[in-house]
Amino acid sequence: MAETHSELLECQQLACGYSDRQAVLRAIDLTARPSEILAILGGSGSGKSTLLRTLAGLLAPRAGSVRLIGVDPYAVDASERRRVMRRVGVLFQHDALFGSLSVLENIALPVFELTRIPKPVAYEMSRAKLALVQLSEFERRLPSQLSGGQRKRVALARAAVLDPVLLFCDEPTSGLDPVTARHIDETLVRFRDVLRVTVVMVTHDVEGAHAIADRAIFLEGGAVRAQGSIDELAGSADSAVQAFFGRRKLGRHAS
Repeated sequence: MAETHSELLECQQLACGYSDRQAVLRAIDLTARPSEILAILGGSGSGKSTLLRTLAGLLAPRAGSVRLIGVDPYAVDASERRRVMRRVGVLFQHDALFGSLSVLENIALPVFELTRIPKPVAYEMSRAKLALVQLSEFERRLPSQLSGGQRKRVALARAAVLDPVLLFCDEPTSGLDPVTARHIDETLVRFRDVLRVTVVMVTHDVEGAHAIADRAIFLEGGAVRAQGSIDELAGSADSAVQAFFGRRKLGRHAS
């Protein structure tokens, strides 16, 4: 069933951080609409991953609100929170696959943890997502037998196994060579177009974001400094945004 919410993700005046520190981010307002890819950009230490964890229901906000599919996951009972979180998938930066489980077993874990779907059906669901990331022949392998890019694609299949409407990705192409990174980008676009999923991704990969993101926000100084298309951000007159997008090859000076 198609979602009726105009924004699948919305936060207002959000402050987020960790309990033993001052808030990392303050007064964040953003939305993500159905079937779009939203990139969260910013320099190292700008709070991108902290924001993603708060948006994805994994880190309670210090102030403000988050709504996923029209529901604040931090303000409902355990049963309602579980229902909402079934519609959300998360790809962690370091894939978080279990080394003792096969590829197929790793993908099926959310089905076992969040539903009562019988094991044979869970495995068929997992095989369908494994086919979508083009790794069907690897279902019996262990994570240690895969390349870095293959592990990321398995983790993506696991994040999508319950057909989420929202998929959060933390640095999906980090540590990958350009060809493999492009395969991950293509997989995210396939998820958006085939599964009609909204993707919210943290990345420092400007080239990848330019290739696949419909919109982007730029974090600086604990706040959203700019937002719009990648082209709009790249052409911004803001000095901080220019510094992020404006790196060029350094020439060699004659001695």
